[in-house]
Amino acid sequence: MTGRRFIAPAAFVLAAFAPLMLGSDATSNAAEGIALLLAALGLNLAVGYAGQPSLGQGAFAAVGAYGTAILVARSGWDPAIAVAASALMATAAGAVLARAVIKLRPAFVALATWLAAWTVSFAVSAFPRLTGGSQGLPVGAVRLHVRSVGTSIALGPSWVYEAGLVLVGIALGGTWLVVRRYRGGFAAMVSDPGAARAAGIPVERLRLGALTASALIGGLAGGLLTLRAGVADPTAYGPLLSVKLFIVVLLGGTARLYGPVAGLAAILVVTKIASLVASAIGGTSVQVEPFVAGAVLAGVLFLGRSGIVALVEGVSGGRRSGGHASEGAKVAAYRGAHVAIRDVGVSFGGIGALRGVSFVIEAGTCHGLIGPNGSGKTTLLRALGGAVSTDTGSFEIDGVPLAAESTAVRARLGIARTLQRSAVMGDDTLLDYVRAGAEPWRPGDMLRTLLSTPGARSEQRRIAGGVRSALEVAGLWDARNAPVHSLTGAERRRLQLARALAASPRVLLLDEPSAGLSAAETEHVCELIASLRDDGLTIVLVEHNLRLIAAVADQVSVLDAGSLIATGRPDEIASDAAVVSAYLGDEAIKIKARAHR
Repeated sequence: MTGRRFIAPAAFVLAAFAPLMLGSDATSNAAEGIALLLAALGLNLAVGYAGQPSLGQGAFAAVGAYGTAILVARSGWDPAIAVAASALMATAAGAVLARAVIKLRPAFVALATWLAAWTVSFAVSAFPRLTGGSQGLPVGAVRLHVRSVGTSIALGPSWVYEAGLVLVGIALGGTWLVVRRYRGGFAAMVSDPGAARAAGIPVERLRLGALTASALIGGLAGGLLTLRAGVADPTAYGPLLSVKLFIVVLLGGTARLYGPVAGLAAILVVTKIASLVASAIGGTSVQVEPFVAGAVLAGVLFLGRSGIVALVEGVSGGRRSGGHASEGAKVAAYRGAHVAIRDVGVSFGGIGALRGVSFVIEAGTCHGLIGPNGSGKTTLLRALGGAVSTDTGSFEIDGVPLAAESTAVRARLGIARTLQRSAVMGDDTLLDYVRAGAEPWRPGDMLRTLLSTPGARSEQRRIAGGVRSALEVAGLWDARNAPVHSLTGAERRRLQLARALAASPRVLLLDEPSAGLSAAETEHVCELIASLRDDGLTIVLVEHNLRLIAAVADQVSVLDAGSLIATGRPDEIASDAAVVSAYLGDEAIKIKARAHR
């Protein structure tokens, strides 16, 4: 493993000396390849890590390309400044587009970004006096002016290549830092956006940041492409380039740092082979391009999200497998909060889901919430967690009223929630899945992350310690490197609980944690909840398993048709005539028996 760390730096150093060994034409082609790789690296951040199927990278490259050409050819700007300014234009365009699509489903994100690519392409043709129209906009001989020494340097292909290589290195390093910081959040929002929002992960903010950063890098790539070609050519950008870059990312493997490198290399190799075959049979490269495109698309469909890099890792044993689940571990005591629910009402479309619900949950206790299906139990949890707004009433944590904060803000206040469903999707490891639970507590300072400041590194160590503790409590630490899809139903329940614990909660909202579990598995969950309660954590437990409620709940509240009909100890609830009539029936006998053990 130690030797692998030096492969990328060694390859980078060798690549820096490539122009010394190549002719001018080969260097020019290499400069173009480096610029395309840069654009693909930016797209990988949006598509691979953030899960946003953007087909607009060609549009951002076009903004960078034409912005550079206009500033250099018409305004006489220095090329370096022109590229930087044009990249900022692309960044602004990316931020506007991202703001419009971040809440859309993936199919609509792809459609909207694809339309953006066509819009930019049409705009280039619509303003020929500015852009040169179909003829393109020449920039002439490009020179970098060094005013401090009163000279200028001609920027040939080798200079563009070296500048692109430096930007590729910066993009790779920046991506690595960002992914290390946001890996858990990215993984959570790609595999299950709903669960990510429930955990307080700022899904929209992460999507916005990824798409905007992708546009920035795409704009830089477009500027380099214009300097390399000496002209902003309308046929080189737009929708077609967007599709090519998208295929590069998918072919190399999404959410793989070096995926775009592998994808671009594969396409170049396939294209070269196709050209040789065409020459051998008397054809042209243009004639075989449809067959090349078909072969590449077939490869993408075959590889799926895994891509070439994943295949190489699988052959070389690059991915570590997980072990067996371990026993739960004790952690330091929690500081549970006192919760007051005062006259809470929630309605959907004029139908009351909750009506004037009021009760108190003592700090460090487990409060059970039961009732028939549709009685409002999950709605109350969602309202307390910040996922839905209340029409009337309020919540208080340790006497402090909660305003209309988002789930992320509620999570920072110490409220964590697990979902009713146990579905945990994706190829992410348990470590990444649980790491996402700490996301609401992290500051959103991207600059600290990119600079890897001491504070950022200290935060990483603190988060890592909390994630390990949460996995140990859930009995999953030994399996931390296993993919989440390999877990059993019971282990997935415990994994959800571990993610909630990674947020360092003071109030834990559990929605039917025993659903679908066997008797033995339910007993394990019961012991885990009791242990967390004994450690001082305040727990609100929605359950249909009344034996579990009777075993761990200190107090129980009963809802029926959105109204609170009783609150008391489990044995008191089992004796309440209204509760027996509305919900318990024969189960009251079992609750009494359990309570008196």
